[in-house]
Amino acid sequence: MPIDDQVVFNRRSLLRRGAAGLAGLPGTVAHANDSATTQNFDTYWQWRTFRTTLAYVTQFYPWWFTHEQSRFAGQNTLAGPVRVSPLYQAVVAINVDTIYTSAVVYVDTEPAILTVPPTRATYSVLVLDPYGNIFETGIKGAGRYGLTAPGYSGPLPAGATRIEMPFTVTTLIFRADKYSEAGEDMTLHARAFRASLRLQSRTGYNHHAAGGRTGSYPKSSIPFRSRQPPTR
Repeated sequence: MPIDDQVVFNRRSLLRRGAAGLAGLPGTVAHANDSATTQNFDTYWQWRTFRTTLAYVTQFYPWWFTHEQSRFAGQNTLAGPVRVSPLYQAVVAINVDTIYTSAVVYVDTEPAILTVPPTRATYSVLVLDPYGNIFETGIKGAGRYGLTAPGYSGPLPAGATRIEMPFTVTTLIFRADKYSEAGEDMTLHARAFRASLRLQSRTGYNHHAAGGRTGSYPKSSIPFRSRQPPTR
């Protein structure tokens, strides 16, 4: 476990300093005897261990995880697992009753254009910051959406609904249910929905509006090959 340089000193040197050196630390009481000093030492290190672990879980790990997602999936590129197995590590403790796709959305230089197809499948949309906090998306049903940076007022493609993202870098996640509330198997619809999602930069969209297809994870140029759902 990483520990900052300010607390890298050994037990012997700490004992020599005496309990007075720990005065003011949370949960410590200064005493003159070695037993009390050792107790203060243990309390101090419990406190430091907690602080280090908390910083790791709440600061370093989310940033590292988001970076890994963008490294494998790419910027403004939707991707999801062909199958859920221990090899798929883009989502922690992923559930297997939904069809996932996600992207790290960058809108610092220009908007990203998202196309959501109509579907019979039930799905949810999540927008998360690099720390995992969830935000309302404004993405409601089928359509074309222009995902923009906060305060952006520039042009968007015709027909695109403007969605202001909470930050210039966020994670966008779609989860399509494999089964309806009535128990109907909707897996084919969910897979076809995922395969029909589109996301790309505005520049990419202007060059090729049908681009930005969902790919497999880790990074791959091969899109999903989904069977078409039955029509009714």
